[in-house]
Amino acid sequence: MISVIIATKNDEARLGRAMASLVTAAVDALVTEVIVADAGSTDATLAVADDAGAKIVRGSIDDAVKAAKGPWLLILPAAAGLSHGWEEAVAANANGPGGPARIGVAGGLWTRLTRGRRLDEGLLIERALYERIGGWSRARGRGRRLGYLNV
Repeated sequence: MISVIIATKNDEARLGRAMASLVTAAVDALVTEVIVADAGSTDATLAVADDAGAKIVRGSIDDAVKAAKGPWLLILPAAAGLSHGWEEAVAANANGPGGPARIGVAGGLWTRLTRGRRLDEGLLIERALYERIGGWSRARGRGRRLGYLNV
């Protein structure tokens, strides 16, 4: 149901935490695939991703979305450590009329999407909407108008 895309660049030390927070959702088939969108790592980030069974796309978030199969996308930074119980909140949003939502990471503390290239917050969005609005730069620019999903 959900394709998780994790944006990385030299995130060897942080990627394991993000992957670990997805295990229960993968077992429950909420997360059907994990794709690492790598922007040129020179450390062992890709080895960590490969060892965890993630698909690796060398390129942008948009490149990873093209490789994704799910109808919903959960785009996360490598530093994400989703809070306990995030799965229920995301499933309820994806199965209901809620539409896209920003996801708080790192123990429920909110960060924000910046105008720069760095992803500081997760984004749950329907793939069709992501494509309709024109990809990552526009989804990121709309971030402030999207509703929060407290997980």
